[in-house]
Amino acid sequence: VDDKYKSTCYLMQTSRMLTLAGGDFTIVFKQCGEAPVVHVNTCYQSLGRDASGRSISNVLQTKASCLLAPNSDALKYCFRGAAMDFISYHHSDVQAKELCAAAPLELQEDCFSVVADYYKRF
Repeated sequence: VDDKYKSTCYLMQTSRMLTLAGGDFTIVFKQCGEAPVVHVNTCYQSLGRDASGRSISNVLQTKASCLLAPNSDALKYCFRGAAMDFISYHHSDVQAKELCAAAPLELQEDCFSVVADYYKRF
């Protein structure tokens, strides 16, 4: 893949990765961690999008998938991706804010900030 497309590719690639991993988020978190450094967080964000999508934007199920993250960056970017997907799915920020409120305390401020910014652009 040409360099100019790699970020977009990593933002969507986890859907296929999850299929190949039998839906195992732990495996895909590990694989994202092995991506080129510049794309690791994008891959984690994509995994958050999938956590939301696979649960039909259910707060508890999405949270459970993101909590499988192996480190704080993976966790943060998973919640970011999930929160943005909640907005896209519901066409509202209400459910995304519920997800942020359910996130670990140390991530809530970042999550709410992402929701506010993304919803303005939505």
